[in-house]
Amino acid sequence: MTFWRQVWLLTALLSFGYAAQSSGPNGAGGSFNFDTADSPQTRSLKACLSVYSNCTIGVCGRFTYYRQASSQWDCSCQREVGEYEWVFGNTGHATVGEDYGSGYFDVITGSRAFVRQKTCGGCTGCSWTLTLLHLDPVDACAANTRCATCNVQPACGWCASLGKCLPGNTSTPTMGQTCPGGWRKSQSFCVAKCTDLVTNMTIFGRPAMGMDLRWWTGSTLHWMGCPDDGCLRRDFGCQFDLVAQSLTFGVEIGVLRAVVDPFNFRGDQNPTNFSGSCCTQGLEMCNAPDANNNGVAIDATTALCSALGYTSGSLLKSSPTNNCPQVHTTSTNGMSWTSDFLQGPGAGMQYRCLASLLLSATMECGEIIAMKFVLEEQQHRAVVKELVIGVAEALVSVYAMKDLQGTIVSTQTV
Repeated sequence: MTFWRQVWLLTALLSFGYAAQSSGPNGAGGSFNFDTADSPQTRSLKACLSVYSNCTIGVCGRFTYYRQASSQWDCSCQREVGEYEWVFGNTGHATVGEDYGSGYFDVITGSRAFVRQKTCGGCTGCSWTLTLLHLDPVDACAANTRCATCNVQPACGWCASLGKCLPGNTSTPTMGQTCPGGWRKSQSFCVAKCTDLVTNMTIFGRPAMGMDLRWWTGSTLHWMGCPDDGCLRRDFGCQFDLVAQSLTFGVEIGVLRAVVDPFNFRGDQNPTNFSGSCCTQGLEMCNAPDANNNGVAIDATTALCSALGYTSGSLLKSSPTNNCPQVHTTSTNGMSWTSDFLQGPGAGMQYRCLASLLLSATMECGEIIAMKFVLEEQQHRAVVKELVIGVAEALVSVYAMKDLQGTIVSTQTV
């Protein structure tokens, strides 16, 4: 092949899109190779051929699938025990063996392609067993809607900017998936820390200190903090407690300001100037949410903490006085924020997010060891502190006794 023909072929591949090769479990105890651009049907066929030498399409009830071509029976109670089927079409069944009137315990709703095995004879309740719910790794990861459950999966990672679980490795998504920002593969990175959030970037065209929340909220709540209006930069604080797995942030004095971009209408941009008044639309100066959440029946603090990877949250402090419109969330996962842009009293000041014990228990060994050292250091400091206090009290007693003795001697001399 000539050089220019090679260039042409490469250009053509890039122009039409080259499907990356990958592999995954076939649902029958092995693995198979596929292209990331394969349809559920093509992927099902390839998985079937990784087990049987010949496969053919079968139909039973509302299922369409690939099965072993040499099998004598299709959609029959006489199917041999141990045979597999790769289902890629479903027009209404909810469980794995519903077409046979059995298998009601394995729910397959939401799966585009799954694998099942004939596990007992006839058409009884155990006729079919689900062996793989998601033949497509993208679907398998997407079924996990929280970072904590996502990163337990060995072939999945959490994309904070999208709020989605995607197939990937420690450094990047795979299977043709992309993550604009906030890729997290390690379980210990599920929760956002101060180092992930706190920024001194310019807001409203002025220096500010606060938290960049775009990657964590679907870019609908861009920022919360102090732009030297409502609260001072120097008063903003953030603390992450590794042992307690908690994040505390906000101010003790003043009110936190917030920048909201409903429906991510303006992308990731931040306001570059200050209008001189409270917000009347997105990317203007609003107040941080309080417990009322503008009347929407969602706990705004818990939703925000959920977006940051935590399981619960509490509003530690709020102000009843400042009248700028508050931002509020319309989703319990904190991925959708807006405002009614109506002035009224109230604003959030200080918040705390907490992670569950499960999240702490599933951290990497290195982080568990780090937590152990932190805890031991705190215990050590406590012991040293008690020892120092004890010594100090003893010294005070000694000096007091000496002073008393000196007073007695002095009295006797007189």
